[in-house]
Amino acid sequence: MKHFLTFILIVAALGCAGKPSSDGFFVPLKPSLTVLPNGIEVMVLEDPEFPTLQMQLSVRGGSVYDPPGREGLASLAMQAARLGGAEGRDPASIEEDLEFVGASLEMGASSEYLSASLSLLTKDVDLGLDILFDLLRKPALDAARFGIVKERMKDAILRDEEDPLHLAYREFPGMIYGSASPWGRKATVESIGAVTRDDVVAFCQAALKPDRILIAVSGDVSEKEIVEKIRGRTEGWQKAAEPLPGIPPVTPAYLAASAALPRPDLTQSTVVMGHLGAKRDNPDKFALIVMNFILGGSGSLTSRMGEEIRSTAGKAYGVWSDFGFGRDLGIFRTVAQTALENTGWVIHKMKEMVTALAQDGGVTPEETSAAKRAILRGLVFDFETRFAQVREQARFRLWGYPDDYLVRFQKGIAAVTPEDVLRVAKQYLHPEGLKVLVVTDGKTAETLGMPVEKKTQ
Repeated sequence: MKHFLTFILIVAALGCAGKPSSDGFFVPLKPSLTVLPNGIEVMVLEDPEFPTLQMQLSVRGGSVYDPPGREGLASLAMQAARLGGAEGRDPASIEEDLEFVGASLEMGASSEYLSASLSLLTKDVDLGLDILFDLLRKPALDAARFGIVKERMKDAILRDEEDPLHLAYREFPGMIYGSASPWGRKATVESIGAVTRDDVVAFCQAALKPDRILIAVSGDVSEKEIVEKIRGRTEGWQKAAEPLPGIPPVTPAYLAASAALPRPDLTQSTVVMGHLGAKRDNPDKFALIVMNFILGGSGSLTSRMGEEIRSTAGKAYGVWSDFGFGRDLGIFRTVAQTALENTGWVIHKMKEMVTALAQDGGVTPEETSAAKRAILRGLVFDFETRFAQVREQARFRLWGYPDDYLVRFQKGIAAVTPEDVLRVAKQYLHPEGLKVLVVTDGKTAETLGMPVEKKTQ
């Protein structure tokens, strides 16, 4: 129990508004949950410490639903809705109003969700909510602003070409899932260029529906007051006529492949290596999280890769691993950034270390305990404030997790044994099916003898 006591001390030192359970696990404060008649779910955790309010609004339905040839539509639509004004509110006046009260309002999209975040002083909550729901319910999508958003997104894609790590992360899902899979497709300059304002109008009308919305709120406001304010601004908002379309399931396959993305003037290589991961509801999730921490530690120098590749051999500027869990199969990947002349050695060593863990493990009680300790200590940074607590618990709800998931998570991590780590390593690591993507210079790509991917934007 020593590592749990350490975890609780860290939580207390940071002033996290939670409490330890009788068996030493951290239990976050429980937010209230209200479901409005139109289906909007509102989770509230009051926080009278400061005269502020923070809100995270999530809408089920993200970029994974973008139609082929229109990749980037969800993200473009949310940005255009944010900047394009609303009926009765021109874009400039919205920016002036928000700036005058020092409020922050952002909108965007991830693979599974559309989102909006609002932060402001409590005294200005009515203005903030008026603007937020006007933009969501009746976006004007100003044509000039729409054109600006399109150009900004194209520029962002081009900037990814200049950042090797961003480029590698953007291209790797296509290797894992296949470029035709909704999970592997990506926005390009061409796909963004193909999106019209009519596409965005249709998207907003179909996607922004109240029965797909979950709102997490924390601040100096009562639960009753904020729920009534949201209710008053969303009455008459019609539910979706149809459910979200189905997404074809990912077919498990572990076939080795490699590719190089040569870019001129690079002085180092970025290596991404991996294969399919697991689903969020996988019963072996906790053992897999510990296994991953032992292997690559999310960048920890005490992980096997951190110690052998970076600290001992000095062959990488950074090296880490990540075992991803998704609604469908996520992505397991190991990542390294290294000097050009060390690229081949690093690729070989990363494969060797994944293979060794999968075949014989050699996992000790000491490294298992150290990994569990680090994972549990790291939780405090996700639950440091009351808003963080309600935001994370809302995320758990979106993912279909039980209300007591955080405690289950801690218990699950604590129960992992070296034997569990060895078992899941043998079952879920597939060294024979590793895919390797290297962003490097042309000479190194030629030396590696890997197929060269065409430049994609």
